[in-house]
Amino acid sequence: MTNQLNKRNAVEIYFFNLKIILEEKGNPFYAEKQAKYLKNHFLFYGHKAPQWMAIFNNFIAENGFIAYNQLSEFIRLCFEDDHREMQYMAIEMSQRLHKQWESSFIEDLEFMITNKSWWDSVDWISKLVGMYFKKFPDKKYMYFEKWKTSKNMWMNRISIIFQLHYKQSTDFELMKEAIVFHENSKEFFIRKAAGWALRTYSRYEPKKILDFIDEHPNLSRLTKREAIRNINL
Repeated sequence: MTNQLNKRNAVEIYFFNLKIILEEKGNPFYAEKQAKYLKNHFLFYGHKAPQWMAIFNNFIAENGFIAYNQLSEFIRLCFEDDHREMQYMAIEMSQRLHKQWESSFIEDLEFMITNKSWWDSVDWISKLVGMYFKKFPDKKYMYFEKWKTSKNMWMNRISIIFQLHYKQSTDFELMKEAIVFHENSKEFFIRKAAGWALRTYSRYEPKKILDFIDEHPNLSRLTKREAIRNINL
């Protein structure tokens, strides 16, 4: 392993050093359970979130953050890896460097959305998308339209849920546009996303949610059930 590291650049060495620690401290028994939970789409080293977060934090304390101009390469190395924790490392690193994001970071977000895609990564990346659009609002409508109409289901899901952390600042018209565009979708993850987005906004505007549901009878039962779960009028 030492000879291999000597032939690699700084980003690759950084990546492999982090990977080695995650591998050494992994739990094969828990790794098997994690893989089953995500339908065996990915391999795991076997770390619960508090554990891999502690490893990440200790690694950063000793090695510092990667330079922002190296982030894209780091992300791609992590997403090329077979172990799911490495994708988590890429997303966490991206979030920690959010103050340094440039407008071109949208390309990295799209890469992460469309590679090794499953709900656990996409839903976390949606938070970063929401942060990005607050920092670069001029990019929001163009990418919203692109993702809403994409043939990629995970991009569709992002267009519905990227405002989950916006609270009262949610652009409800934009949310409704994405939901209505996909109201006849048979995809579980789209129907669930629509209900999740509506339920989250119902904390602030329950009447608007009920009115929207009444106006759109074609919404799936799953979407409706999720949307009204916390409404008590």
